[in-house]
Amino acid sequence: QAVAGGGFAAMDALTCAIRALNEAAQTICGGSDAVGVSLVGLEERAAALGADLARGGITGELASFAEDAFAVAQRLVVDAAAPGDAACLVRLDALREHVTGATTQFMARVDSAMQAVRPLLLALPHQGLVRGLVEQLMAAILAVAADLREGKLQLPGVTGEAEAQPSAASLHSEGKAPAADGEADAAVTTPALAGEWTRVRGEAATAFLACALCTELATRMHGELQRLVSGHIMFARREYSAPLPVGDIVHQLERAAQELNAKCISLLASEVDADLQSGVAGRNWLQVPQPRAVSPFIDAILSQAVRALTTFNLLFADGGTAARTPWVPSGAPPAPKEYSSRTGQNQHSASVIHADMDRLFARKVSTVPQAVDSPKGAVGLLLRLSLKSTYEHVRTCTLGQHGYQQLQVDMHVLRWTMAECVDDQASLQALVDR
Repeated sequence: QAVAGGGFAAMDALTCAIRALNEAAQTICGGSDAVGVSLVGLEERAAALGADLARGGITGELASFAEDAFAVAQRLVVDAAAPGDAACLVRLDALREHVTGATTQFMARVDSAMQAVRPLLLALPHQGLVRGLVEQLMAAILAVAADLREGKLQLPGVTGEAEAQPSAASLHSEGKAPAADGEADAAVTTPALAGEWTRVRGEAATAFLACALCTELATRMHGELQRLVSGHIMFARREYSAPLPVGDIVHQLERAAQELNAKCISLLASEVDADLQSGVAGRNWLQVPQPRAVSPFIDAILSQAVRALTTFNLLFADGGTAARTPWVPSGAPPAPKEYSSRTGQNQHSASVIHADMDRLFARKVSTVPQAVDSPKGAVGLLLRLSLKSTYEHVRTCTLGQHGYQQLQVDMHVLRWTMAECVDDQASLQALVDR
């Protein structure tokens, strides 16, 4: 019962039990000549029973530590996540304070766990017990890091799976006319995807906050964990001087932060892909009027890029690339790219061949989600994923003259807009040209 309860009261009860075993063994051993009891065997049995009690107490306390540490991360998600329609995944006002406070609570829980089990080490000096304590503590910290990396944090209140799209037959049975080609996206696709967007954005926010927490924990543990744990152990066992495997802990936390970093960008890109599915693949490009404005899916890409830039500014504390709202082009527009037609224009045959050669030897652009190390890197990765998705959706479409012109306008505006907000412009220009 004491082990299951955990905390200082449980450790005090176990300490009293261990001391009672030792005192009873010593008392009986004092009269061993009279009762014929083996002194060595009795002391060994008392030590073994005491070690079992101590190991059970340590296991229970560290299990409680792991639960409390995960609860600290869960509270961070609840306190720091922004509303679903905000221009940033997390709250701009006090994100750093929330992450620092959660890290401090995590380290305080490590300290309280070590302080709770310290009486066990005093009551039962045993080198194997100390090694087991260190191994279990490291395993508990790694288990928390694994839970964060695997996305076990949950943001309360997000919508689950998207509702099924109403079919034309169901609309007819309800007395509603099916939407026209130009209205299909707004009438059917957008409501069906609204729940999915909320869920994906919630997952992106939890991934980002877990990434920020792992990054801060890696920094704090690199400088504090050895001193914190060794201080408690040496209080009970002054001869203990073995170093802790802090490097492994820091490495795992940094690896978890990188994976969560890439996961956040991937989730934002998947939300853009939902917009592209309705705005590009679901649009009738044969009946598009003469272009007078940018397509709505360009606004979706840029608004998500603003969200990524604003959010990752907070992670990397880079105030020099603050996002503008709304994201607007700056400077002179780039020169439009010239395109040649193949049909009936022999004078352009050489340029057509050159264009084919350019496509053949075009720069290979990686679109695999990966960790980024700057806000502009986050925006660049998001735009690469979005442009690759746009390219794949456009391949499935049949374009009329005005539809083709509309895509040229969209890509020209995107080329103009993204120039100052990414690090690697060459790879993005290659995707725009494609």
